[in-house]
Amino acid sequence: MSHPNAYKGPAVTAAAGENLGAALALANQHGTMVIVGSSASVGVGGFLTGGGQSLLSSQKGLAADAVLELSVVLPSGKVITANACEHPDIFWAIRGGGGSTLGVVLNFTFKAFPSEPVSSLQFVFESPTLNEDKFWQAVTFMATQFPMLANAGVTTFAGIAPGNSASPAIFSGVFQGTNQSAAQTAAVIQPLADHLNSSYGADIRSQITDVQEYASYHDWFRAQQSEAPTPLGVDLAFASRILDEKALNHPNFTALIRKAAAAGVAFNGVAGPGTHAYPSDFNVVTPAWRTGYVHASVFIIACESEGETPADGYLVVATLWPPFNATAKALAIETLTNDTSAALRELAPDTGSYLNEASAYEPNFQQAFWGSNYPRLLGIKKALDPRDVFWCQACAGSERWEEIDGVLCRV
Repeated sequence: MSHPNAYKGPAVTAAAGENLGAALALANQHGTMVIVGSSASVGVGGFLTGGGQSLLSSQKGLAADAVLELSVVLPSGKVITANACEHPDIFWAIRGGGGSTLGVVLNFTFKAFPSEPVSSLQFVFESPTLNEDKFWQAVTFMATQFPMLANAGVTTFAGIAPGNSASPAIFSGVFQGTNQSAAQTAAVIQPLADHLNSSYGADIRSQITDVQEYASYHDWFRAQQSEAPTPLGVDLAFASRILDEKALNHPNFTALIRKAAAAGVAFNGVAGPGTHAYPSDFNVVTPAWRTGYVHASVFIIACESEGETPADGYLVVATLWPPFNATAKALAIETLTNDTSAALRELAPDTGSYLNEASAYEPNFQQAFWGSNYPRLLGIKKALDPRDVFWCQACAGSERWEEIDGVLCRV
């Protein structure tokens, strides 16, 4: 039996500060593809140290699973190369252990997979009659279908936008089939659309649109990139949960996902056979990736201007809490932690969170971010950085310090 880190094939080496779009473009020039997220501007280093989920992950694994080697400056100042043979503990811990924790990574070498054609389509459903109960029943049905989709080779970046008295709630997503024709991918989704259109009367309408084929993942990825500038300095808070088959079939799923989605929820089908192929301790990412199917994330945004009251605006999509407004920020974090993300934790109490889209205020963050892998990660952190040269909130070993009025104090 081969070692799980054994590999013979093409690879890409990228500086930690390079972006994913450049890495994918380079791979494409050589007839290959690499695991990237949804945005070309995301940095390689942060993406890989946080795990790295992608539409390719359901079939190919996480980006952290594809890392073969890395160079890193340790807290001592020493520069080393870490891989499965040299410094294997450091290699294990950096692949999903988070940034600002073990050192300054200089570069990563990671697998490149043979380029494959992809198909893509938009799948949407809503309640034209504004029947919220029927809409959430339809969402509950859709949730149970994600294991089937993953096993059929179809992945998705989807989301739910809440409705109001004048406009319907909407489920919409980009569904992709790697190495599939458009007809093959549409054939997987069509029965779901047919079920939704026939099972809820006039209260639910679904449709499949924008069915496309692309010669490569790179071509699809480029087509999704927006020309609009990325906003800077946005005040918002995230939380996320990985949902396994048990959670997707939870007896109280409808009520809990409805509560979690008060301000909207991303419902990304990015896990499956590819992430499940690795053992739970292959690297330090949460073992929830090895059984989950959906990465669900929620966000809270607060009042856009000082003139608004929290009751008017703090759960309205696309508004922000005012800079330096500590009251609005505290209320948003309180709602996120004890309301919306609490519903996700109740839905999937035994899984975990995706580190790159997680809350710094997550209760029991050690369990949520790394699960059963945390004791080993903490031991490596203590051995490598006993003086805590590297520290950040809700990171490995951060519980040894307390921030008081902007000053770090030993606990």
